[in-house]
Amino acid sequence: MEAKTRILTESRGLFQRRGIRAVTMDDIARELGMSKKTIYQYFRNKAEIVQGVVEGFFQEERCMHQEILEKAHDPVEEMLLILQAMEKTFNDIPPVMIYEVRKYYPQSWNQFDHYKHDFILESIRENLEEGVRTGLYRKDMDVETVALLRLTEIEMIFNPDVFSPHENDIQKLQMELFKIFLHGVVTMRGKKLIYKYLNQPEDE
Repeated sequence: MEAKTRILTESRGLFQRRGIRAVTMDDIARELGMSKKTIYQYFRNKAEIVQGVVEGFFQEERCMHQEILEKAHDPVEEMLLILQAMEKTFNDIPPVMIYEVRKYYPQSWNQFDHYKHDFILESIRENLEEGVRTGLYRKDMDVETVALLRLTEIEMIFNPDVFSPHENDIQKLQMELFKIFLHGVVTMRGKKLIYKYLNQPEDE
């Protein structure tokens, strides 16, 4: 593993375990068994490391979504597979880490804004359009409005003015909003698929 990649990998592990603010460049150097001078050959400061970690995360998310697209048989299954992937993401990435990026690393958070509109929104829109076309989602909805609503839900979870990370289980909130959203857009055919894929009785 090349040095730059190794620095990002080990730094991400530290950030996940301890939070970003608590980790210093000394901590990163110690974890790597590397001098700070060597790290500074690749990154000018911790903010650049954070940015590299964030970029790597979004790249992983894009690859994950592509794998889901290839695996899913229909838009409902795609949504449910995304739900499973989100659960894994929240297990790997503590919400406090996301809050810290939002509050203390605006340049890295701007990457999330671009990611939202350039990738997430487009992915939601394409899923909704395919669901309507195949009769699994309601034809009477405004796809653009509903896609923006879902995007807003995703972002709202990470707004501490709306949901305090100290008073709420962010993972459970995100999962609950996701399920409410999906049940709100499906037709009866789509609802049957939800129960089928979740292996639940239809009256549950």
